[in-house]
Amino acid sequence: EEKKAGLEGDKAGLEGELAEARSTIADLEEKKAGLEGDKAGLEGELAEARSTIADLEEKKAGLEGDKAGLEGELAEARSTIADLEGTKAGLEGGRGPRGGGG
Repeated sequence: EEKKAGLEGDKAGLEGELAEARSTIADLEEKKAGLEGDKAGLEGELAEARSTIADLEEKKAGLEGDKAGLEGELAEARSTIADLEGTKAGLEGGRGPRGGGG
């Protein structure tokens, strides 16, 4: 009798531990599901950030191309100004000795 009562007590204790372990497993599975949701959300944000970076890099490349084009136009304009100033100087210089005669 005493042995039987002891075994039933052990059985009840083990059943209690088993119930506790199952509860812990359920809690951990719930936590895991939440973390997987968080992970999916973060992966979405990461993909969006990478896309934004790619767009900005493309825009930057375009702007660098525009800058190079504008620098070329600026150099051309400066060259034209230098040519015009040279022509003007030549005309002003040519007026003195050659000009006015007839």
